[in-house]
Amino acid sequence: MDSTDDVVIEDGALQGYLEGERLPHVVAALAASPQLRQELALLERANERLHALAPQTTIPTTQDLADVAAGQATPRQQLRVAAYLRVSAAGRARMAYLLEGARAPGGGAAALFLATPPVGAFGTKGDGDDDRGGTLLVSTELAAHVVVRVLPMAADSWRLRGYLEQRGAPLEATAVVLRTPDGRRRSRTTDGGGFFTFDRLAVGSYHLRVRLDAGVLLTAPIVLGDAQ
Repeated sequence: MDSTDDVVIEDGALQGYLEGERLPHVVAALAASPQLRQELALLERANERLHALAPQTTIPTTQDLADVAAGQATPRQQLRVAAYLRVSAAGRARMAYLLEGARAPGGGAAALFLATPPVGAFGTKGDGDDDRGGTLLVSTELAAHVVVRVLPMAADSWRLRGYLEQRGAPLEATAVVLRTPDGRRRSRTTDGGGFFTFDRLAVGSYHLRVRLDAGVLLTAPIVLGDAQ
C-alpha cells in the first residue's frame, strides 16, 4: 500500500467485483496491483466464512456501516448491515467503533464521512523519506484529506505515517484514532505540520478516525501485510 506500483480503489468496489460487477477500472487495477489482488483474496475468504453462517448475507461497505451509525442510511443499507451484524462479531466491533465516533460532545450525533482515494492518486507531502508518497484519501464533504504511508519496520511490524489537511492547511493538534485488528484504540495528536505516526503495528486491518468541527472523517480498512 505504500508503493505507487499498487492502486487503491474506492471502498466497496472489491465487494462489487466479487458480486459480479466487473467495472473496467477495477479489472485494470486488479491486473496491475498484487496488493489489491491480496485484498480481494482476503475479502473473498471473509465472504466464504460469512456465507457459511448465513448464505444470503453480504459484507457491507465501510460507507454502509458509517451511514447506519450516523442515522443516515437507506432502508436497503439498514437491512444489509443488520443481517451482517447478526452473524459477524468483527462487524459488531466495527459498528461499536463507528458509533463511538458518531457521538458528538454535546450528546447529539455527528455526521460520519468516508475518506476515499481518487483512483491511482498518491500524495507527495513533506521532505523526509517518511513524509513522501502514500495513498491520498479525500472527504469532499469535510474539505479534508489524509495521506497515509505504510512502511515496513521489521518482520511482521509496520509503521503508519500520515498527514492531515483541511481547506489547504495542515491540521495541527488534532486527535487521530486508530482501531487495531483486536478492537483496541490507539490515539495520536498531529504535530505542527499535520503529521502523525503509529509504530510497531502488527499484520492486520486498521481504520483511522478523525473528529473535525463539521463531522467525523473515517477511512476504509488499511491492510498491513498478509492479513488473514
